[in-house]
Amino acid sequence: MKTKYILLFLLALAAAAVSAQWTSTGISATLNNPTIEAIEGVEYHNGKLYANTFLRGHLVSNDLGTTWDSLHESGLNHYVTDMISYGGELHAFCHINGLVAGMYYRSSDDGLNWTLDTAGMPGSAITAGYPANFIDIAFVGDYMLAQMGTPLKPYYRKHIDSTDWHSLSIFDNQGCPRWYVKNDTAWTYNIFNVYYSIDYGKTWTTTPHNIPSFAPGFMHKEGNTIYLAGGGGFGNPDKLMRSTDNGATWTQLTALSDSLGMSWLNQPSSVNAMYVDGQEMYISATNNATNDPPNIWYSADAGASWSTDTLGLALDPYGTTTIVEFFEAGGYLFAWSNFFDVYRKGQSVSVIESDVSDIQVYPNPASDRIIIQSETEILSASLIDMNGRSYHLHLEGTGVIDIAQYPTGLYCLQLQTESGTQTTKLVVQ
Repeated sequence: MKTKYILLFLLALAAAAVSAQWTSTGISATLNNPTIEAIEGVEYHNGKLYANTFLRGHLVSNDLGTTWDSLHESGLNHYVTDMISYGGELHAFCHINGLVAGMYYRSSDDGLNWTLDTAGMPGSAITAGYPANFIDIAFVGDYMLAQMGTPLKPYYRKHIDSTDWHSLSIFDNQGCPRWYVKNDTAWTYNIFNVYYSIDYGKTWTTTPHNIPSFAPGFMHKEGNTIYLAGGGGFGNPDKLMRSTDNGATWTQLTALSDSLGMSWLNQPSSVNAMYVDGQEMYISATNNATNDPPNIWYSADAGASWSTDTLGLALDPYGTTTIVEFFEAGGYLFAWSNFFDVYRKGQSVSVIESDVSDIQVYPNPASDRIIIQSETEILSASLIDMNGRSYHLHLEGTGVIDIAQYPTGLYCLQLQTESGTQTTKLVVQ
């Protein structure tokens, strides 16, 4: 009977997360022209949410988007288009207004002070005397992978603390639209192949078979399964392809192509962002008309079927707002739009080990304490945060654990029992 109630508990949590609507973080309400002012460089770092806006500048939220304040930074002198949290630092990638050129800054104090780090950067192909602009960046190990606005040699690799930028000439002729990193393995792809590197981008290997004919723009990997989403060619809807054997064979999940519809440009809508978490998938696509919300499509069955997920998204009178990125932070899934607001919704919270019928954790989310009920003795308990830090928990005889001292966020609660290690997601709020 206890197992039955626990399963119902978990199913109720999952159902609540799926049905939850998007909630505006309110960032656009603070802007001078909220309907058209660009939002860029959105990132989560050390429990804070950052965003750069075209007119108001850098903003920071200490409560996951509930309120926003100006970030009074020093040393950051250019317009931020992208920001990445990595290695305990914030990395800002900037555009120089009026020029085809870029700048790179680093901050080790949560964005208050910035240091310019452009030594050795490839030069702009158009604006002489300036560094090239950044198109796509990823970090793996102690290295940065960069696609630059240098048409003849656009792909580079550098150690984070080095001034030497090494050309990745393997991609010069075939190109690769975007980097993807999973578990210290770097990936990229083009219309011919999927490539991966296990030495932080120094050498690259192709997967066993060429990609079917289409132009992938986004990738996700889960075990041996690879998802690719991207262009089906002019006048054709974008495709979602899946390989369950590390790229040896591919299957098109046609339900997405059938769902996307037409964009405001009177062409099939293009995929602009993809997020995958187990069986759940989110896809954003080009807006389809004026006075409509951004397009978000949701799948609960790994892409076999899709439904719209736009409840809570603001109407766009111009029809050009789109979601440019999904990311997970502090127990929420965030959707960052290019022109109007950043949205969030609560994520599903469930036990992720296969044999969990003897454990129940509640409340979840929690703020000051949790209660653990188990049919077997719990030998130890620990929390692991999103940066991999582990915290030993004191377990009282009543099964109560005090969590009041831990910052707001998403954690992995790891329990060692007589029957083995069991794990669940825990949201501290």
